[in-house]
Amino acid sequence: MKKLTLKEKKFIENYAETGNKAQSVIKAGYNIGSQGGKEKNRLSIASQIGATRLKKVEIQKSLEEILDSEGISKREVVKVMKELLTCQDKRVQLGVLDQLHKILGNYSPEKKMIMSRSEIYTEIKELPEQVEQKLLEPKEEIKELEE
Repeated sequence: MKKLTLKEKKFIENYAETGNKAQSVIKAGYNIGSQGGKEKNRLSIASQIGATRLKKVEIQKSLEEILDSEGISKREVVKVMKELLTCQDKRVQLGVLDQLHKILGNYSPEKKMIMSRSEIYTEIKELPEQVEQKLLEPKEEIKELEE
């Protein structure tokens, strides 16, 4: 496995603590352009860099190790998300639904989903099983490394 750079290690530490990829990139010291640029543009660039870093197998494995060391397994995440989907607060349900769509890779930069309430409720009922399967199956890159 490739060795992580100092910036990647800082990114991982910040991301594990905050869950915010843009701020983690900035705190890790990645070059995101001049300080005089618009804050919105800087955050967009930082977010893109963070998304790229999060796709790297080494970074994914490091984040999993951190979560495991904290006692947070993939099964525990699925369990909590399932519980949150059944809570009474619709905003919480929609937030979890959004995260589930991100996990499943249903979003892309050009694609926005517009859903009716009935479609949202249908998704809420169907997604936990899909996410559980996706979270618990090894990623393709990890399978290749293990072989």
